[in-house]
Amino acid sequence: MKPHYIKLGFIASVLFFIAQPALGQSDRPTLPDRSVLNNVLVSSSLPEIRVAVAPEFTYVGRFDFFIRDVAYGERFVFVDADDKKVQRLFIFQFEGFLPTNTMTYNYNFSQAEEMGGFRFRQNTWAYSNNDALINSPEGEGSLTAKFLRSKGYELEDELMMSRFLMVPDEERRNELILFYLENASTTGRSIASFYDNQDNRTAHWREISKELTARSRESFSIVTSKSQVSSRDIEAPFYFAVKVANMERSTEWYQQVLGLEMLDETWIRNDSLGIVNLMNERLAVELIFDARSSSKGLTQGFFKVGFHVPNVGEIADRIERKTSSRPGIVNDEKRGIRILQLKDPDNNTIQLQSPLSH
Repeated sequence: MKPHYIKLGFIASVLFFIAQPALGQSDRPTLPDRSVLNNVLVSSSLPEIRVAVAPEFTYVGRFDFFIRDVAYGERFVFVDADDKKVQRLFIFQFEGFLPTNTMTYNYNFSQAEEMGGFRFRQNTWAYSNNDALINSPEGEGSLTAKFLRSKGYELEDELMMSRFLMVPDEERRNELILFYLENASTTGRSIASFYDNQDNRTAHWREISKELTARSRESFSIVTSKSQVSSRDIEAPFYFAVKVANMERSTEWYQQVLGLEMLDETWIRNDSLGIVNLMNERLAVELIFDARSSSKGLTQGFFKVGFHVPNVGEIADRIERKTSSRPGIVNDEKRGIRILQLKDPDNNTIQLQSPLSH
């Protein structure tokens, strides 16, 4: 039997569209404030929710996309990997129809379950990445595979998935889907054996699905207490800058000791000023060599510290309201972030950053 690209039984009640990459900033809708803080996805609306992902997963980033000309989606991707080989995925997908149409999500929630005050319906299916690339090269699955490859991850062909879905608004114009995925190879079977010729689930797939569903429920939890996390909370430091005396020696040390990879290297002023950016999934370090400082005997050491925030624009707005002066924000297209640098009363540099989408 040919492996399934996607099992359609659960989604027959809603139109299924092919996703497309973002067409342009002018067409892109304004998205609610969403961010990831310490493995907690925080969404300010549609829905207002906080979901904690198991610590075995690492947040690797987000991307957004048009779904043909009718809807828009945003995905936040978490990975559990072994030496860049993906073992499991956890994905948030926020999706909503564009204001140019009157379409709705018409799911049946009569069998839905309540989790953290929200009603979710759940199902499982299995699919082939190779089939997805052929049948829907611009679909969410294909875009996610490309996104992971761009981050250096390897993804197996056959995956099995547990999905939790909810519709947050009375107008039924938006939806949130939580995807938990594992490699089908862990079962010792091909997904071709999961369904019979009439597209019915086989007995062993029903048993596998029960176990998959149980594991998926353990991979996340709805945070019900607002005191546990706030969309305005600043995350623990993720970034720092260091003035160094020897760039080559320091670069090698941070790579070997902290496991960081070089993102870029820049030298200016006849190589008298150099900057090296190093990072991994959880930490970014900026090394700065300034020959003028060294010649003057100025101390090397920590230069500035950085924090993740949901939206640097909101902080700039707040400063402008209080001081009538708006601090500048730098858009770093390469790293997909917006940067706001501030000075505290003692002239220490505090760097705040948020996703470029905000």
